Amino acid sequence: MALDKITTGIIADDAVTAAKIVAGAVGTSEIADGTVVAADIGADAVGTAELANDVTISTSGNIATTGSGTLTVAGTSTLTGNATASGNLTVTGDVIPSTPLSHRNIVINGAMQVSQRGTSEASISGTSTGYKNAPDRMWFGTRATGTWTVSQSTEAPEGFGTSYKVYNTTADASLAANSYLQLSTKFEGQDLQHLKYGTSNAETTTLSFYVRSNLTGVFPVELEGTESTNRHISKTYTINTADTWERKEVTFAGDTSVASDNDNGQAISIIWWLASGTNYTSGTLASSWQNMDSADRAVGIANNLGAGTTNDFHITGIQWELGSNATPFEHRSYGDELARCQRYFYQLTSDDSSQFVGLGGFYNATQLEVPVTFPTTMRTNPTFSSASVTNGYSARNEDTGNDQFDGWTGVAGVNKRGVMIYTTSGMNGSASVGQTARVYTNNASSSIAFSAEL
Repeated sequence: MALDKITTGIIADDAVTAAKIVAGAVGTSEIADGTVVAADIGADAVGTAELANDVTISTSGNIATTGSGTLTVAGTSTLTGNATASGNLTVTGDVIPSTPLSHRNIVINGAMQVSQRGTSEASISGTSTGYKNAPDRMWFGTRATGTWTVSQSTEAPEGFGTSYKVYNTTADASLAANSYLQLSTKFEGQDLQHLKYGTSNAETTTLSFYVRSNLTGVFPVELEGTESTNRHISKTYTINTADTWERKEVTFAGDTSVASDNDNGQAISIIWWLASGTNYTSGTLASSWQNMDSADRAVGIANNLGAGTTNDFHITGIQWELGSNATPFEHRSYGDELARCQRYFYQLTSDDSSQFVGLGGFYNATQLEVPVTFPTTMRTNPTFSSASVTNGYSARNEDTGNDQFDGWTGVAGVNKRGVMIYTTSGMNGSASVGQTARVYTNNASSSIAFSAEL
């Protein structure tokens, strides 16, 4: 009887060897899916000579090397998805990351280390906006949401020393339509050119931060562009557990429509909404970039932080970076952060009641001028402010003695690198033109400040 089928039962074990199979006779189309498993392949049976130029390994499986073997990838190879290496990874050649390994964080003072103006400011109410006695580079704004204290707090997550704290001392549970409570940090356009805004290749960015509050629920965070056209995009995050530090990550598409000017002006702000009236919640959340529509800014906010006394909000570890994924927070030294902050604000304070201000000269018998050189180039010509304190400053001259005065009359020659401050009060009139004097603060409340904030 003729055979029209040969089954495995007819072929004796080991009857068919590799030598009896013509090269190329068995291809992938002759092997059913799942027929050959790892147990069917002997150790070292498949070498590089047995692999075709292109090998695809399903992402549902793993590649492992055991013993002292070496996994070598030659040529140009692309790994898509996420990869984890346990143990040591040695790379010979160049590692070319798609996002920076250092200087990832665009935010200045994200760990809330620097607080030049002071560490606490209380009784903030009504409409009040600006940079308070709290961590540098964080703008605080409120309109009819109660009374607040802001501070640099030592309540912080593991790995951090300080946070920005917002604390309610007088509640306002019934917000007006135009009420708001915000924290914000702002950026120069020239520092954002790598985001490629205004082009079809505008970069995706990720914002991450640590947050803690006695309230739980949904809060919005917004990017606002303030260039030729006012633009914005908003996302939400959720505080899940009260009085517990949680890290949040929010990803924003890049704005393909409006570019950030390459200058020292304000281009983008990040805004955390903590309370909002209906003027900012009555629309649809702006989940993609659009021209500014106030009604779309804070849609979805679940709480009014001002609704109860002792309500609080802490934030630290703020990082804004290229890419769709958050990386570990980029810690910088205090000195590095201080220098960055001093581009926007510089203050001479009297921590020990006797801070050297500078070497001054008498323009005439009653006018003393003191040059002040800034520790770094400021963003723009700064504005000057000074605390007026009874006998808060002193000018010491070996011939004319010690003149004490309450404050400064004004400034001259203002530029981004320095300024001349002068006083026309408190001098005893015995100095000669051109005589010099060493000038100090004379009281713990004395201060001299220069601001070039956005």
